[in-house]
Amino acid sequence: MSVLWYIAVAAVICLVFRGHSSEAATVKKPDRSLSKPKVLLLSIGGFRGDYLTNLNLTNIDEMVMNGTKAKYVQNSVNVLDIVDHYSIATGLYPESHGIISNIMFDPNLNRVFNSKTRADPEWWANVYPIWHEILNQGQGRSALCNWPGVYGPMMPNLYCGQRRKKSLKSNIDQALRWLQEDVDLVLLYSDDIKKAALKWGPYSQDAINEVKKFDSIMEYVLNKTRDLNVNIMLTSDSGVTELKHLHIDLDRCLNPKSYVLTQPQGTLFIYPKHGYTVQELNQNLTTCKHVKVYLKEELPERFHFSDNSRIPPVIVFVPLGAFVQSHLNPAGSNMGGTGYHPGYEVMRGVFIGYGPSFHRGLKFQAIKNVDIYGLVCHLLKIKPRPNNGSYEVVSSMFNDMTSFADEVPAVAVIPDVITPGVNSTAVPSQLILSKTQILDNVKILFWILVVITAFLLFFCCIGCISTMYLNQKQAYAHKTRVHTPGTKPLLSDSSDEE
Repeated sequence: MSVLWYIAVAAVICLVFRGHSSEAATVKKPDRSLSKPKVLLLSIGGFRGDYLTNLNLTNIDEMVMNGTKAKYVQNSVNVLDIVDHYSIATGLYPESHGIISNIMFDPNLNRVFNSKTRADPEWWANVYPIWHEILNQGQGRSALCNWPGVYGPMMPNLYCGQRRKKSLKSNIDQALRWLQEDVDLVLLYSDDIKKAALKWGPYSQDAINEVKKFDSIMEYVLNKTRDLNVNIMLTSDSGVTELKHLHIDLDRCLNPKSYVLTQPQGTLFIYPKHGYTVQELNQNLTTCKHVKVYLKEELPERFHFSDNSRIPPVIVFVPLGAFVQSHLNPAGSNMGGTGYHPGYEVMRGVFIGYGPSFHRGLKFQAIKNVDIYGLVCHLLKIKPRPNNGSYEVVSSMFNDMTSFADEVPAVAVIPDVITPGVNSTAVPSQLILSKTQILDNVKILFWILVVITAFLLFFCCIGCISTMYLNQKQAYAHKTRVHTPGTKPLLSDSSDEE
């Protein structure tokens, strides 16, 4: 047998073996592209954008490096949590969904929205949050944890409650259990950072400790969801700023008996009491230093906070960090404040999208909080209701990936600015090998080499045995050969000369 014949036989056997190995590997690993990605939407109250640059947040930085980060999230107004979170859940501006504060007056209903009446259905007639749409369209189930403003008819399929004094870690564990089951969307809110920042200041040690604690929880979340087909969205409604020494005494500008203040933060909602007019309040407030006063109908269109009867007639913006005090809002001991004009950088929210559907290492432009609704609808394959968001703007956040399990984090070149519609510089998913794929290929190569070596050794042994056998046979034949008399021997030690 020739060596070439040995090699040809070994090559054919290896190809057959590799084909069977590839087939076995394909059968072993399930096709996750057939499953619809789930969504975990985390809203973290008080999370400032500059925490990402000023603090060492290892796990959130991983999300930024291997996900999509918007420059910031723009709110229409910065008031109480309930307003912004219903804009996220419906894709509507406050003037459209009608939930404009924790306390509001509806002249059409002639009723006040407060802790006693907020569960009544009439307040929610025009509110269609995404967790209801999932159910109505038969696209799965949803669950909420501590999401602001979930009352009465707004209750979802599953709810972990607001009154329960559970830690964020406990709520995260509950959210992960839901995602491992048949829940497609989990919305979770935490105000741990916000509470510490309001009480002690946004860069106090207490606030920083809460930020670090949240970052460590995100490590836990990333590890638990690494083998799940889950997209994680991290956002915040607004930040918290340090309170300055500027105190604005509203009672010096207005007769204490002439007004009601329902929003006592950086953006003030003021109603006239019986016997007083809006024009009187407006005229008196214009004499106040440092404040900017608007009648509802004069508020610039960019705020989207005019076209609803529940919006108060007088809206006042105060300088960043200023504290407003009155007989309705006495001075407190807090060292941080929020709810100021949405144009201030620190009052803007953050957004990070991380998971199988988001580009990796993509720096995106600024988005609006109403745009988040369209992102969630797309991921869950829900037909969105008419809304104020722009899916065309945010759609370029997505890539064509359908599976995220066991992928190796790819460090992509991050451009300074990426505008919607422009392709990112993220590494294409087709070029990224998973750890499992690498290990499988190494194992296959190892066994191929083992088989080739075994066959070569086998044929070499056969060849050696065959050669030894022939040599022995020839030697035996030589020893038994008969010498004929009168002839010279075939070999002689001396020459026979006659």
